Amino acid sequence: MRHISLILLLLVACEHSPPPTSPFLPAGQVPPPLVLHEVELPAQLELDVLLDGLEALGARNQVSALLEDELQRVDRQELARSPDARRLVATAVVRLSHSEDFMARFDAIRKAVDALLAVAPDAPETRFCRAYLRWILLADGQGGLRMGELAPRVVEDLAGDLRFLTQRYPDWRGPSGFDPPRLRVELARVEALLATLPPRAQTETTP
Repeated sequence: MRHISLILLLLVACEHSPPPTSPFLPAGQVPPPLVLHEVELPAQLELDVLLDGLEALGARNQVSALLEDELQRVDRQELARSPDARRLVATAVVRLSHSEDFMARFDAIRKAVDALLAVAPDAPETRFCRAYLRWILLADGQGGLRMGELAPRVVEDLAGDLRFLTQRYPDWRGPSGFDPPRLRVELARVEALLATLPPRAQTETTP
């Protein structure tokens, strides 16, 4: 996204003059100025490490608020042309799903994913976001999946999106540890669950 909010820009995309070698400055000398300019977002793994570090320092609520703000500022033209913009949305979707007030933020998440689907339906970030929202419905919190009261279509659609990702983008790395091996493991789990459904529910899913 071209115009990232100022605080997020400071966190993930700022450069400044290094601090002086000593905290003591000669009389009359001023500290070096803080110089900001826009740079590319870091790669997915670096972005995850940075946000993990900020949350570990007690800034989880601030990070969540900033990510939700970015979702509400989504520019469709930027999403259509920029993998970095789509990657930021995917990162926000995953991290906000773990926030204490996830349901209060869900409307912003849904609208951002709808925007992705409208402008870049076959981008890996789009398919991942749609798959992830279905995956969290099925996750049992212990590494497994369970149907509960969900319709079989949820499992079928999830399997379709994961197949699309692993076949069309076999080297794509998603946020928060959803790397290619993890995506293949999740696909195997979803297909195992799909195999337990009644035959009439096991319809062919086209990615």
